[in-house]
Amino acid sequence: MLLNFTIWLSQIYNRNTQSVTDASTAALSLVLIGIVVYFISENFIFYSSMAYTFLPWFVLIFALSGVYSKNANRNIPDRNKSFTLALLIICCILFVVRVILFVIRYVTGKIPTIRDP
Repeated sequence: MLLNFTIWLSQIYNRNTQSVTDASTAALSLVLIGIVVYFISENFIFYSSMAYTFLPWFVLIFALSGVYSKNANRNIPDRNKSFTLALLIICCILFVVRVILFVIRYVTGKIPTIRDP
């Protein structure tokens, strides 16, 4: 969806280099918003029903690592390289916080288990 959004947005502005860069930055901003909304909803709103879901974080980290490694040596503006690296670091930090919150909630018994549904 974000790739199509970026292509559509750059088509509006005649595909010059600055418009493609701005469209890519807008797509990365939407990824950041999605990460923050998902983290809040997973850990504070629906924490009992989403307690054992860790795969989305692995997918995000894997995808952002791929985007960063593919574009690290290309001639693109440093703004998007830095933004991608910042998103990757934020994802890793939020994943560690997620695991810590899971362990704390599991030990204190706030997460339903098979023994105590």
